[in-house]
Amino acid sequence: MTNPRIQQLHQSGAGVGQAAIWDGTTWVPGAAAFGMDVLEAFDARWGATLGYDVEFSDPYSTTLPTDWSWVNPGASAYQEAGGAGAIYASPSGGSTTTTETHRMIVRAAPSESTWNAFLRVRGLNAFQGDHVRVALVLRDSGSGKYVAFGRSITGAADLLTISYSEWSATNTLSSESPTGDTVDIPSHFRISKVSSTAYDLWVASGELLSMTYLGTVDPTGLVASFDQIGILVGTPDSGDGASAIVDSFRVRT
Repeated sequence: MTNPRIQQLHQSGAGVGQAAIWDGTTWVPGAAAFGMDVLEAFDARWGATLGYDVEFSDPYSTTLPTDWSWVNPGASAYQEAGGAGAIYASPSGGSTTTTETHRMIVRAAPSESTWNAFLRVRGLNAFQGDHVRVALVLRDSGSGKYVAFGRSITGAADLLTISYSEWSATNTLSSESPTGDTVDIPSHFRISKVSSTAYDLWVASGELLSMTYLGTVDPTGLVASFDQIGILVGTPDSGDGASAIVDSFRVRT
């Protein structure tokens, strides 16, 4: 099935390497922008909500949003205030920076056959140098296997590096593929499920109103399907923990 937004872009008459622009009425061809998907501030024009959205709008709370739960929380904590949710990932107390500990907040994955999941990261606070991973995560609760797409943790020089990674168990890396791309704060990540074996990866940074397509992955070599979706924050075992501040999680058609 064609990604709905890509179909909109094609129907607009935009050519290869040309973005479609919303003129207030319809999508029309715009300036050349290869790989760009104009989302007009990520609003409903790129799809109707499927009922999974969280805007982190509680004036103050230390309770996870409705239908969300922790995976491997340790001594982690959550706080919601000022239009954002802060996820503190506690360290494991280990001795190395080459292994990491993941804390996740998850909810049931969309039941629809295709969807677009979007996460906006407002800020990071890494207590061990620049080492922190924050990502959209898809997880199979039965096996504990999961995939993550977002910021890599692979060293201070790579703080802004984007990667797609697969994990055979909590904190156990199976494979990681840095994309070679970087992103600034605020960061925007999107996973688009286009079929049972194909997930498109998109990213944007700053206050841009467009996203760049990075590629398509097939995670079925790791696990056939996922029943949980959420947010992962990772920190080195020897670190002092890390925090990620997120202000929008949306799942759209």
